[in-house]
Amino acid sequence: MTFIEEEINTAFEQYKYSLIQTNYRSLGHKISCLFGIRSALDADEALAIASVKIIQIMNKSPEHQNYVHSVAKQMLENLQKKDNFFFFFFMQQPAN
Repeated sequence: MTFIEEEINTAFEQYKYSLIQTNYRSLGHKISCLFGIRSALDADEALAIASVKIIQIMNKSPEHQNYVHSVAKQMLENLQKKDNFFFFFFMQQPAN
């Protein structure tokens, strides 16, 4: 694994962990933030920091951006393979 891959994968892991801590920004989490519950506010702040960090890392160089795009493309292909409807739908679309 290259340094770029490791750096981006680590940032994605931190973002995903933060997203899980906020219950994927569920209504319950938003209400907890509204009432000022410290754990919800801390999780929300951690998610905001992780979001900014991912953007900063991605914008470091074209190589970073290319890796992020390749990961996103691979994730889409994996999703398509898991769901035949999407797989066949996208396979029928003309290539750009």
